[in-house]
Amino acid sequence: MSAARIGLALGAAALAGLAAAATWEVPALRGFNFEGGGGVGPEFTALLVGLVLYHGAFVADIVRSGIMAVPAGQWEAGRSLGMSRRLILAKIVLPQALRVILPPLALAVSRARQETPRSAWRSAFPSSSR
Repeated sequence: MSAARIGLALGAAALAGLAAAATWEVPALRGFNFEGGGGVGPEFTALLVGLVLYHGAFVADIVRSGIMAVPAGQWEAGRSLGMSRRLILAKIVLPQALRVILPPLALAVSRARQETPRSAWRSAFPSSSR
């Protein structure tokens, strides 16, 4: 079993056990400060940071590979027209890179959604009606 699958299994198990991770009560003004409101437990925060870093690395690699798939001659053509690096990226490189980026990006988003069980979200947010 790969390390990624073990990490995902541990993450899903941790997320399933977060019944009281998110709390909410109506804020009330007490003196010069508000009391109450929303709160998120440290377990949920740690899990969320882990999932964001894990899937963010995949998305960053997809975008990087898409930009690198555009030939270097496109950058040179933009420079020969006197464009700045930012303008070259926005007007020449990214439109061409999107055709390489979109299919694996859609797969990564679908995979991220499938790897997070629906029951885990229900236990993390018991008041929602998902």
